[in-house]
Amino acid sequence: MLKWSTFLAVSILTVILAGCGSGNKSDNASNVKKDVPTSEGSAYDSTHRSNDTTSTIDNTQNKAFNFSEFKLDVDYGANQAFEIDFENRNNGADVSISDERKNQKMEGNNAYTQLEHYFKKLTITPSTSDEEVKKQILNVFNIDNSYKTIDLEVKFSDGTKKKYRFTH
Repeated sequence: MLKWSTFLAVSILTVILAGCGSGNKSDNASNVKKDVPTSEGSAYDSTHRSNDTTSTIDNTQNKAFNFSEFKLDVDYGANQAFEIDFENRNNGADVSISDERKNQKMEGNNAYTQLEHYFKKLTITPSTSDEEVKKQILNVFNIDNSYKTIDLEVKFSDGTKKKYRFTH
């Protein structure tokens, strides 16, 4: 009887400990470096679909931008939106692109690769006029005139936060 209870206790503990594994796989992959060349084309190119579920990239490559956060939401109505999320942190950057009209989503290195070219074209600063910001957003990201609203939040490198809302 003692053997069975000991065997049962050891078996149960083994199962419990196996289920409580360290789970640190995402910690090791959270600061991957961008090693993919910049691609030309639309802000979201379906030929660069990502199987990479990591959305954090090395922060050293983000110094070329005049902002540390960039959140763009283009609403086309009928539950259709185009969204860009970029947040530079001390330990890396979170980057994602979502295009509901094309049913496409991209994160991590592939999203960064798509956005890097466009971000470098943006010359907005905290003192840029709202009309110039709108003009650059429409041109740089190739936003067509069927949009209903454009919401943009930018945190510039100097710490200044600006919010913009454009309606069509």
